[in-house]
Amino acid sequence: MDSAAKFPPRWVDIYNEVVEMRAKITAPVDLMGCERIPDGMTPKLSVNDPRTFRFQLLISLMLSSQTKDEVLDDAMRKLNNGLKSRGFQQGLSLESVMTLSDKELDGYIGKVGFHNRKTVYIKNACIMLQEQFGGDIPNTIEQIVKLPGVGPKMGYLLLQRGWNISTGIGVDVHLHRLAMMWGWSKKTTNPDMTRKYLEEWLPRKFWAEINPLLVGFGQVICTPQFQNCDVCSLATKSLCKSVNRKLVNKGLTEERLEKLKKGRGDLAQLLVSMGT
Repeated sequence: MDSAAKFPPRWVDIYNEVVEMRAKITAPVDLMGCERIPDGMTPKLSVNDPRTFRFQLLISLMLSSQTKDEVLDDAMRKLNNGLKSRGFQQGLSLESVMTLSDKELDGYIGKVGFHNRKTVYIKNACIMLQEQFGGDIPNTIEQIVKLPGVGPKMGYLLLQRGWNISTGIGVDVHLHRLAMMWGWSKKTTNPDMTRKYLEEWLPRKFWAEINPLLVGFGQVICTPQFQNCDVCSLATKSLCKSVNRKLVNKGLTEERLEKLKKGRGDLAQLLVSMGT
């Protein structure tokens, strides 16, 4: 197979259009995504205390599955503030979590999906970090996925944001769904298989940025329930085979604009660029 044949048709055009649209919208992941939360709770934590940043990022990722960013952000802040009120100046850290009972930890994170299971995972992960990794997050995917409740998606994102190491792509449900829709991966129901297919052809320089890029796009423009094709340039430029032509042909009525404004993200700049 020659080098050009391995790339999906017009993938660069699709990618660039998504980049342009994402520059004009604010999605929940941009404000409350896993990587944003630690610095959001403590400004410049990633610079001033990288070890604590990595730990908070780990906890954020562990709590994120089956949980919306808004709920995740609230739970992380509740946990961080609760630990500060117990006298821990750093708030959420390995040392402070180790002092909590399972019941106390679960009380802080009770609104996230599968919180009982995640409580056990977090406590056991803390023990492993303390006993096997010197109290810090390991810096290889092989070691990270040994932590309870941590799979490849979390592991690669943790390496990228915590250690600035990009050895794989963090594929969540949004990235998996969009890759399937655009033909960027072979058909599979397994996000980790999608990761492997993407890594076969996607240039490595995009591996770290593709997750937040497409997660935000999937949260706001091409959502699982509603594809907002009438504000998506992939539809107008015939770059997406799944376009809802009926919606596009209707045009942006006042009623439709009001509905868009009630979505999870801020579309104001995108709508202005469209002349609405």
